[in-house]
Amino acid sequence: MKILNHTLRLSLFLLLTTGFVACEKEELPVTLPPVPEGMKLMNVDMTEHYNREYYINLIDGRTWQADNDDWDLQFESSPSGSLIYMNGGREVLIASTGYKTFKPCDPTKMKWRWDGSSGMRDSTVLANCFGFGQASHDSVYMIDRGVRMPKEERYFLFKVLSVNSAAYEIEFSNPSANNKIRTRIQKDRNKAFVYFSFNNGGRYQSFEPNKDEWHIRFKRYRWIYYEFNPPLLYTVVGVHINTGLIQVAMDSTLSFNEINKDHAVGKNFSSLRDAIGFTWKWPDFTPTGVRYMTRSHWNYFIEEKTGGPVHRLFKLRFIDFYNDQGVKGTPRFEYQQIR
Repeated sequence: MKILNHTLRLSLFLLLTTGFVACEKEELPVTLPPVPEGMKLMNVDMTEHYNREYYINLIDGRTWQADNDDWDLQFESSPSGSLIYMNGGREVLIASTGYKTFKPCDPTKMKWRWDGSSGMRDSTVLANCFGFGQASHDSVYMIDRGVRMPKEERYFLFKVLSVNSAAYEIEFSNPSANNKIRTRIQKDRNKAFVYFSFNNGGRYQSFEPNKDEWHIRFKRYRWIYYEFNPPLLYTVVGVHINTGLIQVAMDSTLSFNEINKDHAVGKNFSSLRDAIGFTWKWPDFTPTGVRYMTRSHWNYFIEEKTGGPVHRLFKLRFIDFYNDQGVKGTPRFEYQQIR
């Protein structure tokens, strides 16, 4: 399959399907009132090319930083976990070779696949690549690590051999099926996920903070526009949530400063990892380029699902996507704990 990634096509699509943009682009800049007591302002510098990703703790404002290009696969780390995600933010794709054993494969002959943006099990390419606690009888896969990788480092063959409560075991090689390497990816029950890169003979990564220490994660990831045929894979910048800790609801009718805990009653909360996503900003296409505008009237309720008898509740909205020098890639937001 030929994967299309044409910005022009996407631009035309957005302009045709979001007629309200023409009205929104005439809005005056938001004039913020004095900051109420307990309100917090934050921004994260992801860089202009969105290379950095950030984990945020909304209680005390702690942040953890990682390199979005420093991993290829993400492994669920709980004792019973078996989900494996690809790094769509670096344009990773995966194909089944159809072989049970390692054989030379041509990347140009592969039928490339991708994970869905929601993170649900049935939308992941590797959802059924093995049985928990059993040896794998599934295919050998090929991974495409993205067009920015050097040719000799871009493609690998790999097979997930097994998973149990302690670790995953995988085997991988170059596309010629030479120099096979077997490695163990240790689970860490304190973390939601651990990570793996095919760089330098394989590298285990454990940069994610403990699963009860972070609420939201700013990152570059992939969105799929199924309106196109074939589907258009597009790189976006947005927020994934800690699905094991929080759930999120959105409202665009209330005044942010007046929102209190009672307004969360009856809201439709979601625990999908892209429950906040990337649409809190929108592209304003002008003759001189694109500028991303924030929908500051979109209010998010962020509720903890665990953590004691009182589950914390926060309200949050986005204010800007640019730093003081006018460079994109610096989401700015304000939030407050309201319960």
